[in-house]
Amino acid sequence: MVNISSLLVAIMDELRKVQAETYYDMNPRENDAVIYPYATVTTSSSKLNPDQDGFNVDIMLHDRSNGLRTIADFESAVINHIQKLRLFKDDIYMQFRYLRSTSVPSTNNKLKRRNVQIYVKVDWRR
Repeated sequence: MVNISSLLVAIMDELRKVQAETYYDMNPRENDAVIYPYATVTTSSSKLNPDQDGFNVDIMLHDRSNGLRTIADFESAVINHIQKLRLFKDDIYMQFRYLRSTSVPSTNNKLKRRNVQIYVKVDWRR
């Protein structure tokens, strides 16, 4: 039985091991209360076969530090944590794979953004 919420919880739990300030879809904090760096996560999926799905996970990294080092370290930590990660849960088996990272332009000179894309292959356990 497909249980998307358990998959999303597992993905978010893994990403929060790297950065506690990680949110699904958007950061709920008001502008003056935002804690940097932080990440937002979105997903899209495709059916591979009746018991398997593929999930593209976009992780948007946001940072307001003055140097490049903080966002580069943040990006490296995410990549190192998830590449080749495999998780067994009660109802799913997940295989993570790093795909790519890209720079994301910002109209704010103080805000740096990077997009990290990962792929999660999910076997639904019955």
